[in-house]
Amino acid sequence: MNYPGIPLEPTDNPKDAEVVELKNVEDAFDDIPLRGEYILLKSDPVLINSGAYDPYTADNVELFKGEAGRKRHFQGVVRTPDGNHIIFSGGEVKSGKKASQLFVCRVESHVRQTPRDDRQGVIGTNLNHARGWDKLIEIYTIDRTLWHCGGISMCGHILVAPIEGDGNRSEIRFIDASQPAKLRDMGDAVVIKRNKKKAGAASMIRLPNGKYLCAVWTDSDGNGKRNIDFYLSKTAKIKDGFDEKNKTITYGATGKGGTHPKYQVIQLLLEDTGDIYMIGTENSYALSPIPPWIGKNRARLYRFRFAGQDIKSAGFKLIIPTMSILRDTDANIFGPGSKRYNFNAGAGVYFTPDGRLAVYATHHRTSNGDKGLQCTEFYPDYPGKVITKIEDAVIELYDDKDFKDRSLKIRGTHNATIEHYNKILVEGESFNDKVSSVRFQLPKDVIYELWEHDGFKGKKALLKGTGKMEAIRDLDKAKNNAFCKIPANFSDKTSSSRFAG
Repeated sequence: MNYPGIPLEPTDNPKDAEVVELKNVEDAFDDIPLRGEYILLKSDPVLINSGAYDPYTADNVELFKGEAGRKRHFQGVVRTPDGNHIIFSGGEVKSGKKASQLFVCRVESHVRQTPRDDRQGVIGTNLNHARGWDKLIEIYTIDRTLWHCGGISMCGHILVAPIEGDGNRSEIRFIDASQPAKLRDMGDAVVIKRNKKKAGAASMIRLPNGKYLCAVWTDSDGNGKRNIDFYLSKTAKIKDGFDEKNKTITYGATGKGGTHPKYQVIQLLLEDTGDIYMIGTENSYALSPIPPWIGKNRARLYRFRFAGQDIKSAGFKLIIPTMSILRDTDANIFGPGSKRYNFNAGAGVYFTPDGRLAVYATHHRTSNGDKGLQCTEFYPDYPGKVITKIEDAVIELYDDKDFKDRSLKIRGTHNATIEHYNKILVEGESFNDKVSSVRFQLPKDVIYELWEHDGFKGKKALLKGTGKMEAIRDLDKAKNNAFCKIPANFSDKTSSSRFAG
């Protein structure tokens, strides 16, 4: 049984993306949390298509396993602008079934349990719901010769997909994801064709003058170089495609001691000042994600400037930009992903509705027991404001004192009742009797309870809402006050929790 996916249909009239500008890219980058929440996207429903291939069933999950780099594996992950879908990229190299692929997942638990006007917000851990709402809904085939789809990204509703095969040839394909459950190829006229060049990752922004700027990263051409190739669209219409001429930056030793990254994913960002930035994600271990627990998952931030040119000008021309690294190897080291995620497998940047940045990450393949697609969400904390609705509530439970190590985040009433912490896995390990510090923001007079034993038994700690963000650095030393009532020596004691009824 195999299911390489249904072919992408072309779109008759490719629609242009909006210009997306961030107010302060450096602050948004620094606000991305370094610990994430685990999301499991089930892959076992039967997918029915025209009959050209066998339907994808739970039995075919075995095809996701095996050595990294071969068979079926994942390479990138994005969350779509509608907030309700997560898309993975990957490749199937099995003889006779080669295909570069996109795996579309629907995040039903988020849609069902949040107000309609908040559907783009944080998803949060979905380990507590047992309905299997969050799931793979379709697999699409991009190409059968260029069988490997690398680090994807989003430019508004346009999905940017770099594909390559066994030779030194690659393409950048552009896909309309305005209807994520019905992806459409934007056509041959838009394709960037690259001869004698690989394409490991690609990203695109729309400039204030309406044109598109696409960046392609490669570090596997065999010459040891790490290149960023820039392409500028011919006009302000995406359907007119890109100029074949490009400008290249060869990445040299830069920063503290020199860095030689191998980025799995890149993301271009446009600031309202007119500056262009790029985030690159990778894992420091050369052979990762095998084994999965070695190496550091990290992100770096760069700024590009086009000397003497204003990117807001209608007459902007593509010249070789200067590149500055703003956050080096010591910045933004994310938590160990184990078998949950690895930045050499896939990561992706998401623009939040309030103009901040979140990161989603995945692993090369599923683990033996999950029978689903793994994703981790690194979503920035709520801004420091007074809240009045329980839907805006957030409770952050940390493994160590001073808000360190693993954390379980509860957003609103979504999955807020946890009867058995011994059934909760955070970053692959039990979270029973682990909570040592807490941050929370609850509406005034709303109470959240932490219980000593399973099933809401034993002693309990009360977290009382004031409308503002409150913090307890050490549950062993907490003093009763206006926003909490904590039993003595309550660190590493929480086994169940819920809102007070």
